[in-house]
Amino acid sequence: MIDPVTNALTPEAKFLLFALFMAILVLVAVIVLVAIIRGLPRRKFNKEYGIDLSRQIKVKHRKQALGGDGFFTLGWPVWASAKKDGTRDRRVKGNSIIWISSVLDIDGWHLEGKDPFVFYWVVNKLRAQGNRIRLCSEEADKRQWLLAEAASQAKSDSIDEIIARFESRPSEFEAYCADIFTALGWEAEVTPPVRDGGFDLRLRDTQGQTIIAECKCYAPANRVGRPVIQKLHGANAIEGADRMMVITTSTFSSDAVLYANQVDIELFDGDRLFELQEMAWGSYSDAKPVTEYDCRLTTAELKEYCPEDMFY
Repeated sequence: MIDPVTNALTPEAKFLLFALFMAILVLVAVIVLVAIIRGLPRRKFNKEYGIDLSRQIKVKHRKQALGGDGFFTLGWPVWASAKKDGTRDRRVKGNSIIWISSVLDIDGWHLEGKDPFVFYWVVNKLRAQGNRIRLCSEEADKRQWLLAEAASQAKSDSIDEIIARFESRPSEFEAYCADIFTALGWEAEVTPPVRDGGFDLRLRDTQGQTIIAECKCYAPANRVGRPVIQKLHGANAIEGADRMMVITTSTFSSDAVLYANQVDIELFDGDRLFELQEMAWGSYSDAKPVTEYDCRLTTAELKEYCPEDMFY
C-alpha cells in the first residue's frame, strides 16, 4: 500500500481511503436522514398541539384520521418475576421491571409510551387544550366510585338505611362520619382499626380545637350505654384533646347522658347525625355531579397500579 521508493501511498491505497471516507460520509448522511424522517411526525404533532413530547413517546401519523373523541389505555409496569401479590421476588437474580406500553389514538395520530406517568401527563395536557379524550378504564372505575360515594353521602331517608349500609362494615361508618366533618370544613382522621387508642376519629374544628370521637352504628333499640362514655373519657386522659364526642345512629341510656354531662362529652344521636348530614351535603338532589375532571387520576392513584415495592 506504500511505495517503497517514494515512501508514499500508492494510487490504489489513496483510492481505497477515499472510498472508505465516502462510504462513512454516506452512512452518516443516511443516519441523519433517517433520524430527520423519523422525527417529522413528532415535530408535526408538537406543532399541531403545541406540546413538546418526550423522546420516549413514539408518534405515528395515520393516513386516515379516526372520527369522534380520542381514546387511550394505560399500561402498567410489572416485575419480570413477581410474587402472587405483585411484589418483587428477591430470590430471583437480576429481576427487572417490564414496562407495558400505554396507547393514545386522537384524530390522525397514534402515540405509544412505556412510562404511564409521563403518558398520562400528555393526555391531560391535550385535554386542557380542549381536545376530547374519553375516560380510560381506570378513570371510569374512579367515576363509579365517586358516584357511589356521592350517593352514600346524600341524606338518607331513614336511620334504618344508614344502619343497613354500615352494620357489617363499622369501619366504613367511621369514615362516613369523618366525611361529614370534612365537608363542614373540619380536619378529620380515622384512627387505625388496631390500637386505635380507644376512639375512632381525630378531629380539628374551624377554631383549631382538637376533638376525639367514638362512632357507634347501632340499631334504634340498642342504646349506647355508660361504658362507651367512660372508655372515651379514659382515652382522652392520654390523648389530651380539647373536646370529646360520641356519635351514634341510635340513642343514649339515661346513665350515659348523666355521665356525659359530668365529664363534658358531647352526644350525637341519630337525629343530630341527620342534622349534621344535611348541613354537610343536603339532600340527594343537591349532591354535586361528578365531572370528567373529578375522574382524573392523582399521582398517588397512579402509583396504586404499579408494583408496591417498585419505588423503593
